[in-house]
Amino acid sequence: MPTPVFRLDDLTTEYARAVDRRDRDALVALFAPDARLIRPAALRGDGPDPVGAQQITDTILGSLAHLVSTRHDVGQQRIEQDGPETATGETWCAAHHFYERRGTVHDDCVHIRYADRYIRIDGRWVFAERHLDIGGGAARA
Repeated sequence: MPTPVFRLDDLTTEYARAVDRRDRDALVALFAPDARLIRPAALRGDGPDPVGAQQITDTILGSLAHLVSTRHDVGQQRIEQDGPETATGETWCAAHHFYERRGTVHDDCVHIRYADRYIRIDGRWVFAERHLDIGGGAARA
């Protein structure tokens, strides 16, 4: 199946879709081969930030493996195209992380801001860098 070509402003929505579906191939396709995911220290621990589409995908899906499911609600977005092949942007979202405890599913909603760098490779926009910033959140049963 051919890889879809997305408009630049569709990229973050496709990211949310791939993560929520745990679609490894779709997620890998959204990152440049040498992309970087920069995480806050609380999520990084002692390890380095992942580099490369495969390592980023492994890190993201591995961090969600303990959850029943997720739902990322993409909110406002601002994109500035620097040139014909590069752009930067900010995207805000509410990430619902559903987990089970004592037979009850809980929704741990986390507010996220991504600061992104995008690059166009062979006519396709992909992430060159995603900087993840976590804001406040609220756990709900």
